Amino acid sequence: MVKFLSFAIIATLSLSSSLMASAASEEDASAAAPIQLHENIKRAWEHIKTYNRGSKFVWGDILEKENFAELAQKKSIIIRFEHRSNLERILPLIKKLSHAQLHIEFVGVSNFTNEIILLTGFDNIVSLVLSNCLIKDFDLEDIKALKSLESLSLSRNSEVTDAGLEALYSLPNLKIFNAEETGISSAALDKFMKTKGLISGSQDLPEGV
Repeated sequence: MVKFLSFAIIATLSLSSSLMASAASEEDASAAAPIQLHENIKRAWEHIKTYNRGSKFVWGDILEKENFAELAQKKSIIIRFEHRSNLERILPLIKKLSHAQLHIEFVGVSNFTNEIILLTGFDNIVSLVLSNCLIKDFDLEDIKALKSLESLSLSRNSEVTDAGLEALYSLPNLKIFNAEETGISSAALDKFMKTKGLISGSQDLPEGV
């Protein structure tokens, strides 16, 4: 079974096929459309490179057991917390990784409380997954402090609504966004994606990941 599947990769595969199909059926669109198509695919593939080339995947609950001499050589590090978070305890260790781009993932974390606030002091977090963590609209107010964020997944959080989405407009570097199975309306999501020029992410994690 695949141990890890990046939602950015899935997003790109589905994005590429859908955008290309759309482009073929809209030949009379403005000249800007092909340019935007090219730029979107180019941006998505940059994220694939980040995950596939040189990234180191580690579990948050055993981060202290990792070889930090090895981690010091990595430019991109993915840290995943699944079911429970020990972020506060290992925060000093994560601070040692300031040289790398960080991809932080919380999946089905039942004790999710002030994790986002703890992360706001970092300027090297480029990707954040908050899947099925029972987050609410007020949590998104804290996310907007993560100015370096390029990818964000809020999937499977039904209490995230249109009201919370407003806080994310201020994220200057956001490129990929996933809001599957949230309480965000189609109209609000469509407006957000178009206004920010975002790629739609899809996060389908296989069982046991």
